[in-house]
Amino acid sequence: MWNRYPIRALKFIVYFYILFLLLYAFMYLMGIENPAGSIKPDWQALFNRRMILGIVLLGLAYPLIGFKLVKLQLPEGGLVAHERGLRDAAQLCGFRFKQESDGSLHFVAENPVRRALSVYEDNVVVTFEDDTNITVTGLRKDVARIELRIKDYVQDLKRQAEKV
Repeated sequence: MWNRYPIRALKFIVYFYILFLLLYAFMYLMGIENPAGSIKPDWQALFNRRMILGIVLLGLAYPLIGFKLVKLQLPEGGLVAHERGLRDAAQLCGFRFKQESDGSLHFVAENPVRRALSVYEDNVVVTFEDDTNITVTGLRKDVARIELRIKDYVQDLKRQAEKV
């Protein structure tokens, strides 16, 4: 995570600043009053030191709180036995398989709009630590979605084992 932190922080600083620009443009077009009471939004506030500092701090903090690592346990079998099930779980969440490397499966979002909104930091990596333990890393909301699907997959495997 730390090797990508500076890149992610810079991306999110720019992303949040663009978001504030769009918000101010919307306020200007709609004629919405700003809190100070003037008719148009205060464009100078976008270049105010406090506003810029707030956006920079938010951008620096987001990679720390916006990304997640989850450890899960699978039944015996390893990568060969569970690869298809993990790919299906990711596909149900809107991800496509990107590549496999050194016991890891890499997935990215299928939807280009979703990729752009996540600043192209939509990479979810499933790493096999051994035959039964995996780690899932990526954006917090994406990891949570895939985690639930993987848990459903494990439950299905347990139900099938009980029937036999």
